[in-house]
Amino acid sequence: MPGLTLARTGLLLALALVVCACPASPPPAPSTTDDPLGPVELLTFMPDDNHYLMAGHRLPVEPTLRPGDAIQQLADQLNRTYFNAGREPPAAGIRIEVLEIDTIDLPHRPLRVVSVNLHDPQQTAWRSFFQGSAGGQTTYYLLAATLMQPHLDPPLADGLVVLYNGEVFPELDHIRFRGIVSAESIRPVVLQALQRRQPRAHGVSG
Repeated sequence: MPGLTLARTGLLLALALVVCACPASPPPAPSTTDDPLGPVELLTFMPDDNHYLMAGHRLPVEPTLRPGDAIQQLADQLNRTYFNAGREPPAAGIRIEVLEIDTIDLPHRPLRVVSVNLHDPQQTAWRSFFQGSAGGQTTYYLLAATLMQPHLDPPLADGLVVLYNGEVFPELDHIRFRGIVSAESIRPVVLQALQRRQPRAHGVSG
């Protein structure tokens, strides 16, 4: 799809400019975007009626796990616990598929932008999770926070591109999935969710 490829290239350049405009931080040790994650704990997130997002549980991962595999594990978690929660069998084949990870080489560190496809052939997710301002924004923040882990430094992914059934995400008034969602734009909502953590969050810490 040449049009999508050209558009994604432009969006990657735009994301690089945004990140470069942020305050500089000390350069980390040289690495690549495909290096093993090392000793890191990822977080699951849950919907919240009042604040869109609630911190869930720690999700320990093997230190040798690579970013792409970790993102797919998080996507599988969303498939089970959000899009198909309580449904037997899973609802109409709803699933998030990790398509590819693009990288932008910057002086301080390489940036990672993940592209995923929301497979929703019967538009069940579209009707159930994206309609209405509150429901749509909850899904927006849940997807972005879970797949990018923006509370980490650096985040698991710096940017997120979401396709819908393999095409550009449909236009919606209350969410913006038609370009790159940056981890920096989601981070304040995630940090607020961590600050509101409850005892049943099983030790989730900021």
